[in-house]
Amino acid sequence: MIRTTRSALRTLLILLCSVLYTVNASVLRGNTASTNAARMQAGLGPLKPKNLWSPTRPRAARDNTPSGTPPLPPQIQVRDSAGVVLGYVPNSINGFGLYGVTTGTTDRLSGVSILSKGSTAPFEIHTTNSPYPNLGFALSNGDYLSDGFFAYMVSTESMNPSSPPVNVGNTRGSNAVAQSSIWSKTSGGQLIPSWIEPNGSPVMVSLYLNTAANSLFIADARFSTGFPSVTLWLVNV
Repeated sequence: MIRTTRSALRTLLILLCSVLYTVNASVLRGNTASTNAARMQAGLGPLKPKNLWSPTRPRAARDNTPSGTPPLPPQIQVRDSAGVVLGYVPNSINGFGLYGVTTGTTDRLSGVSILSKGSTAPFEIHTTNSPYPNLGFALSNGDYLSDGFFAYMVSTESMNPSSPPVNVGNTRGSNAVAQSSIWSKTSGGQLIPSWIEPNGSPVMVSLYLNTAANSLFIADARFSTGFPSVTLWLVNV
């Protein structure tokens, strides 16, 4: 009788433990705040890791494309009468102090800008890598270009607009009278030189190239039979 009672109590205790284990496991499965140790004891997997901060969206890589090269100052291009490019006005003068034409890319006259002393032409052409600050012309001989003389393209000091030729600093020499405020420009960029005689009267001139001496000069139409006419253009390259 006593053995039967002990056996029944043992069986009842085992059933009670099983019920308590099942209830505890069910509670742990529904409790998301349980520790990993308790979940392992209940036969469950570990808790999902918690984020310590809110994740941010990845930023796109910065575009390394350069913002662009700043434009270079314009240069003066020389063309023949048919519009064919012969070269550019160089940054150096020849042995006689005159400008010619260069076909190089690193020896061109640069830093070219137009300086106007009034609301309209004529104006000066200013340069930064020349002996004097302006591009002008100096008479070859005498005082009047209309007497059959011509005027070389030179580097010269500044003068007033429509001023007659005066003896100022220029690369032709101290004995040569020069002019600088004698330029005009078309809407297409062509640079047109002019000349004012000592009496104040303008002279119709054309620009020519002495290919043998590589020198540019202005003169009247009498020189068109012996020298090719050329034009100057302000261009960005």
